[in-house]
Amino acid sequence: MLKREDWLTTVKRIHQLLAQVNKKQFKAQLKKCQEKDAAAAEKRLKAKENEEEKEGMTFEEEEMTDQYEVERSVFPSLSNFIERMDEQLWKSFQKLNHQDIAYILRIHDENALLFLIDAVNEFMVQFD
Repeated sequence: MLKREDWLTTVKRIHQLLAQVNKKQFKAQLKKCQEKDAAAAEKRLKAKENEEEKEGMTFEEEEMTDQYEVERSVFPSLSNFIERMDEQLWKSFQKLNHQDIAYILRIHDENALLFLIDAVNEFMVQFD
């Protein structure tokens, strides 16, 4: 279980990450990668339908699909990380005495998590 200070630091870092990825230049790159991934996926699907999975793709196109693997992993990784933050908060609720001040502080941390979820959701909506 994460200590409260570590949990709060992690929330702060995720907000900083969101601030960086919300910059115009980075969002433009992500959207470009998303479009290229969609086009490559469509081409792979068509090839699969014709029983020729990668035969229609040139070597350069195959390289391009691998090149954007990191960018594609931003979205699921971010949402999975938020889920883990929620689990950590829930575990802390279970382990703390409900009459202790530390429990009250953790309840206040739930607001920080909700604001973080809203920020991540707002970012993800931009990319469907």
